[in-house]
Amino acid sequence: MPGNNPKPIPKRQKPNWWQSFVEKRQIQQKLSSQNHQIRGNKKDINDLSSNKKQTSTRISRNKPRYKEDSKMRVLKPAKGIDLQSYLHSPKAKPSKTMQAVSNFPGFSKVFGGFTLSNRFKKFNYTLLKFKIFSFLNWIIVSILLLGVTGSFIYISFFDQYFLVTNYEVTFGPNSYLEEEEIEAILTRFSTSKTGGVLPENQFWFLNDRNLTISADKAVPEINRVNVKERIWPNKAILEIHTEPILATLSIQENSQRRSWRISQSGRVFTEDKAGLNEQLIHVQRPITYSRLNATFKDYDLEADIDQLNRVWFTNVLWVFFEEQPGVEIISTQFPSMTDTDVQLMTNTGTTLYFSSDFTTIPRQNLESRLRGVFNSTLADEQIAGRIAYIDFRIPSQAVFVCYRNQPCAVK
Repeated sequence: MPGNNPKPIPKRQKPNWWQSFVEKRQIQQKLSSQNHQIRGNKKDINDLSSNKKQTSTRISRNKPRYKEDSKMRVLKPAKGIDLQSYLHSPKAKPSKTMQAVSNFPGFSKVFGGFTLSNRFKKFNYTLLKFKIFSFLNWIIVSILLLGVTGSFIYISFFDQYFLVTNYEVTFGPNSYLEEEEIEAILTRFSTSKTGGVLPENQFWFLNDRNLTISADKAVPEINRVNVKERIWPNKAILEIHTEPILATLSIQENSQRRSWRISQSGRVFTEDKAGLNEQLIHVQRPITYSRLNATFKDYDLEADIDQLNRVWFTNVLWVFFEEQPGVEIISTQFPSMTDTDVQLMTNTGTTLYFSSDFTTIPRQNLESRLRGVFNSTLADEQIAGRIAYIDFRIPSQAVFVCYRNQPCAVK
């Protein structure tokens, strides 16, 4: 009737595998018992109709019919195949049997093998024949693989044979370290470990980033370490780059002139044995040490603010004169390591005198004097070589200019 909602038809659910198996077995057993009962009744009727005497009571038992049992199947040879001859000569396999093996995709589907290309048939057959992936064999194979993998990892990553111990060190442009600093860096490479486990000098994992971090901890002035080449099995060629230095001080120490490279922070970090002479400053007054084996490297320039400011002040002057056309500074001198004077000599032989003490001459006044002199006719006279020296140390606004071949009252 209209208005009445029809009763919903229940949706048929697909039984799971267990239910399907149980129901199928129950139906087969029920059919089998019914067939046996019908056959037993027919036999009794035939016996009664033939008037045969029963001398003894027999309990009729139904004979199992294997054709009804799906698990008990009688395999018959194909038509036209002589089974007897096949049993006597196993090598002469029937063509019907070979069809299943020659059809490799079907063979893989039936026996659970892997569907591979034709060139891997033999490998696939070996997997099936020896049951490589059975549970017990899987455990054995896993143990063997773990052992081989562990041995490979140990030999490759931790064995001494693959640890880089032979280094060839080169330097980038304007970079240099003496043997003491290089030895400290290489020792750091050998003792450092990535993640606390993997040696940093391992041949396969030697890289720029880790080496730069380790080298910076040994020598803070190192800017970059590059791995130029690896040579099997334990040698590497490195290129070290140091940060731009502040200056190189050339000092007469105990009757021996030595040059020391000064870092941006003011630390005396290495001796310039390579003769780079970068940002060179000559110290005129010799230094004599009373302590045996003492050098200028032991001097704490970072703590001496006046001398460190003088070195920085010299850098400011160099930058200024690099921007002036026709003016080239060929020499820089400090009278000693106790005063604040700075002497520059140009390519025309003119000496320029300055003082790094800004308490007597403020920096703004010094900058205005420099621009006033080198933007005037004095610049042309200096380029022509007519000026012997210019003194910028006078506290007043004026500067003192001394021409060549003329007596000068102040120097």
